[in-house]
Amino acid sequence: YSFCTLLIAVTMHRKSKGKWMKTVIPAGALLLFVACYVWFLKTSLPTVGVVRGIRRIDEQNNNNNNIQQIEEVENEAITQEAEEVQLGGDDESNDDTEIPETEAPPKKKKNRSKKTPIPTTIDTEESDSENNVEHEHEHEPRYSTFNITGQYDSTPVDHKQSSFFDEDPEYWSDKEDLVELLKKYSHFHNKHVSTTTSAVVVRPVGQLCNRLMAIISGFFFALLTKKVLVFEDSGFYCSMHDLFKEPGFKWTAKASNSHNTRTIKNPNHPPWTETEPLLCSNLSTIYTGGVYLNMNQYSIPYPAWNPFYRGAVKKLFPNGDIFTPLARFLFRPTDDLVRQKEKYIEENFKGKTIVGMQVRSGQDFTSSFMTKKDWALYEACGLSDISSDVDNDDIMYFVATDTEKGREEAKKHLGAEKVLFGPGPFLRSNNPIGVQMALLDVLLLSESTELVTTAWSSFGYMAAGLRGKPKKIISDYNPKGHLPVPLSEEQFFMGVVHKSEKRVKCVTPSSHQPCFHKFANWGSRESSCFIPEMTTQEMLSGRYC
Repeated sequence: YSFCTLLIAVTMHRKSKGKWMKTVIPAGALLLFVACYVWFLKTSLPTVGVVRGIRRIDEQNNNNNNIQQIEEVENEAITQEAEEVQLGGDDESNDDTEIPETEAPPKKKKNRSKKTPIPTTIDTEESDSENNVEHEHEHEPRYSTFNITGQYDSTPVDHKQSSFFDEDPEYWSDKEDLVELLKKYSHFHNKHVSTTTSAVVVRPVGQLCNRLMAIISGFFFALLTKKVLVFEDSGFYCSMHDLFKEPGFKWTAKASNSHNTRTIKNPNHPPWTETEPLLCSNLSTIYTGGVYLNMNQYSIPYPAWNPFYRGAVKKLFPNGDIFTPLARFLFRPTDDLVRQKEKYIEENFKGKTIVGMQVRSGQDFTSSFMTKKDWALYEACGLSDISSDVDNDDIMYFVATDTEKGREEAKKHLGAEKVLFGPGPFLRSNNPIGVQMALLDVLLLSESTELVTTAWSSFGYMAAGLRGKPKKIISDYNPKGHLPVPLSEEQFFMGVVHKSEKRVKCVTPSSHQPCFHKFANWGSRESSCFIPEMTTQEMLSGRYC
């Protein structure tokens, strides 16, 4: 600055023809100004910066608490994504570009390579157990000491129910508390079903597996509130008696709900008026009379997270798996379907490694049919966890699809000699036999060695739930989908738009529980008992559904 001031002074002196009075005063004033400015920069500016920083912090502290929750959740509860194996190709493309034959998986080699060169991305979710065991958090609320089983009377020996549990002692041996509750509930139900005026009446809507999701949700509600469960077995292509045996109690009996009834149904627009009571209240004090449940959602997560019941639920289901034991108890296939399943397994699955594929591609679900690239993604996903020591000739693909074209395409892309379908010709599930064959497909998928399902499909949820093991899902992908969003935005599972039909990625969810698609945007985050773990475990660990 001094050099610049001197230069300016010399220039002005020359132009003024040696008249110093016209140059010294302006130059001195300029020098003084520069010196003051430099002093200001050195002393005042840091103070300004601190003040601005404080103001910035104050502004952030005045923002809504949701941003703070997001940061906490990111640090504490986001499921860490495991290493992704990129095997080439642009997974977001749904075109019909031919894949070179050299990239196709080997069909005849006796020993498979560990790296199958198929364009796909395989992602594995890490979890503490295959059933997504929950962790305790310092800020979790203190749960009620309510005892679900304790509200039921002592139960006389029910030989029929005991024989059911004795059929699979290995599965039920570590579930003594749950078995006791189910026996007591069955006795209570049969005693009061003909006289009750405050039953839980399920009016399921949708297709087969949507209806089963609604029924099991109603059963969980009935267990918690000590109410009789029945459902209206009408308005569908097939009677429930053509699919399942009664689970030890009369679940299709007529109930006369004449006392203070209340209806729980899918809302036309969120938030849902039932969210607050289902998620935060003692249900018995809110739903004092009969309850009609008209829906197609798996809504168990709401009452399961309810602080009034949370402690008891965690005791009954310590590994977090609610769906599998309740589904196995409720949905007992008819003897004829069991015989068909066992015969098919003996003839087609025995001695083989079965990759089950549930491929939904009908026009009611997606506008873009499966491409060669999509089939390659399903195949690579199914093979990803199979040991390279397994002979390729011993690997078969059991494919359950919702279109006849899907069967033809499966044979074309996977190999006609490698593909299995359910018994008989393809039938749509709009008639009794078609529905029975659809259920048989679910049962056979649940027996597969590896299972790959289509995202957003309750058919896949049901197969994985009955199987009781982790599945894989073909889904769209959002690289920032693991982050919770502000309250003003809808929280999608892993940021993937609802029912996105893009087939981009193979993922392994941390839980085989069905997804409650609307857990967040039906109002849970606005409820009085909301804690961040609800979002991170139900919405984010759900992994794309």
